[in-house]
Amino acid sequence: MQTHKFSISWIKLRESFDSESRSLLLSNCYSRNKDIVKNIIDLGGGNGSFLRWCHSKNIIYDSFLITDHDQALLKNFYVTTKKYLSKYPIKLIKNNTSSYLLERDDIQKNSIISLKNQEMMNSIKLINNYSLISLSAVTDLLSKNYIKKLFDEIKIDKYIYFSICFDGRVKWKNKNKYDKYIISMFNKHQRQEKTLGMAMGSDSIKIIKDMSLKRGYKVSIADSSWVLDSDSSISRDFQISYLNTICKPLKSFDLIDKNILKEWFDIKSKDIMLKKSNLMVGHKDLLIKT
Repeated sequence: MQTHKFSISWIKLRESFDSESRSLLLSNCYSRNKDIVKNIIDLGGGNGSFLRWCHSKNIIYDSFLITDHDQALLKNFYVTTKKYLSKYPIKLIKNNTSSYLLERDDIQKNSIISLKNQEMMNSIKLINNYSLISLSAVTDLLSKNYIKKLFDEIKIDKYIYFSICFDGRVKWKNKNKYDKYIISMFNKHQRQEKTLGMAMGSDSIKIIKDMSLKRGYKVSIADSSWVLDSDSSISRDFQISYLNTICKPLKSFDLIDKNILKEWFDIKSKDIMLKKSNLMVGHKDLLIKT
């Protein structure tokens, strides 16, 4: 079974938009209970964007483990994070390629950061060593079976934070007659066989919520949608990249009209370049207390 991969350029490009869009669910919970993030495991954590977001919100932890199947993303963690943390009174000390020490001058506290090259299914067995389990921007690719295994393994009094979960909504202010058709095809394509079984796609939020409530877990949900304009070059670059994430898989999708897809892509690309594209991509955050 082929493993789903994201390019480093796409991961880096989307980080600032993810960071701006994440809700205050975790931050608010942390303000009431600091122990929630005492030890964090970030499943499918890539090059550490969630860790950097935690620092932007002054969320302080004792240890942080990032697991990912993509060694290239993990390898990018040190240079990207070191550069990011240079604006804080924090030193990132490299012990080796998978172990780092975080020295904070402001509060005289050290934290341990570890990286582990591991498939997400295999990482489930590690979760009970941590107080917070994070999964960021991956739920639409996961299967219902993966969530079931996660919930079967987890003990009580743990927190699971599913952030930037795609909810199926993609809306442009400058509308096109094919928008609904293309997005319906994209959502249909998303609910196919992926790395971990039949992907939940935009159904992931409802499935995770229903499975959580059935087990008696407490579920909080907040909006974390991207709201994008095309005024700046970075916004335009990001919208073009996102347009490609929609169109690239659909080019080989048997159910779609390829001529409509090409026409739609050309019009949308032109709108972006002319600074006429204002886009909303629907996401939700879910914070679950087991």
